Amino acid sequence: MMKNNLILCLLASTAMLISCDNGGGNQDGTDNDTTMTMEEGTDETAEGATMTATLNENQSSVMWTGTMLGVYAHTGTVDFKEGNLIMEDGKIVGGSFTVNLGTIVPTDENYNPEEGKSKEKLVGHLQSDDFFHVEEHPTARFEITGSSPEENKLMGNLTIRGITHEETVEDVSYDPASKTATGKLVFDRKKYNVNWDSPQDVVLSDDVELAINLTLQE
Repeated sequence: MMKNNLILCLLASTAMLISCDNGGGNQDGTDNDTTMTMEEGTDETAEGATMTATLNENQSSVMWTGTMLGVYAHTGTVDFKEGNLIMEDGKIVGGSFTVNLGTIVPTDENYNPEEGKSKEKLVGHLQSDDFFHVEEHPTARFEITGSSPEENKLMGNLTIRGITHEETVEDVSYDPASKTATGKLVFDRKKYNVNWDSPQDVVLSDDVELAINLTLQE
């Protein structure tokens, strides 16, 4: 009888050990299922730190400035066609945007229609082959290739008239509350075959200044 009781005790102990092992218990007393859930949650958090946000074209714009040195400056806007920004931990790390050069609108008042200097004439000239040749190259594009958050800079490739060069956007800022980003880009127009020069005594600066204002969709 004692021998039979001993065998029953051994069988019961073995069954308990098997049951505990199948339940996923760890040596430190933690549960495997719980550990897996925590790891999956960490993965989701890491993936959630990077996101792509689409541009709200209707609330975004580029302000451009072209200067006749020592005389005056022409300013205006151009609309976006499309774009997106890639965010990582609240900072811009990538993306691209395209502007529609058919939407150039002057905003300054340095015109004299009586002398044939009107806003409409300026727009026609800017869209002609002397400048951006909009008929063949209706858009311009900037693609972000790198960032320097500590210097508030974005590096990328600017394409105008089918010609691409590396450029840098300075003074970059991003406000997560309003989902807006701003920056400034100055480029040498002649690098992109925008080679027109005034036949008069005034000199058109080679530098074109862009003030970029982006609003992301909710």
